[in-house]
Amino acid sequence: SIFLIDLLNFSFWSPAPPTEFTVEYDGEFYTDYFALCAAIKRAEKEGLQLTDSLVQSRLTYDEFARAFRSSTPQEIPLLKERYELVREAGKTMIERYKGSFANCIKKCDRSAQKLISAVVADFPSFRDEAEYKEKRLHSI
Repeated sequence: SIFLIDLLNFSFWSPAPPTEFTVEYDGEFYTDYFALCAAIKRAEKEGLQLTDSLVQSRLTYDEFARAFRSSTPQEIPLLKERYELVREAGKTMIERYKGSFANCIKKCDRSAQKLISAVVADFPSFRDEAEYKEKRLHSI
């Protein structure tokens, strides 16, 4: 799901280069953003449907850590924070949108402006804010 990838697509910097978070999937090695995508695909292939809101809401830390395991000693940066975001997003998706981001889009009458407002209001991790000329600005 694009929503899940967007939710987790931040900070891939490794504290000790040259070791990077790396995921092996179907015989290929991926780093950074592509490692994130490969880890989600690998988890689904192994039977963990990370794109399912109900699964996200009930996911244990150990299940999440296994899904995002690295092929190198460097784990995905901010693993715990990413886990908490997924759990929170899954619960919110179930409570507000019947478990589907498509329902969020429908609820916003296919308006991009309403969608941005809903995402920022309902999913705190998307609240990238700054103040400019005494106005609060949001960026996704």
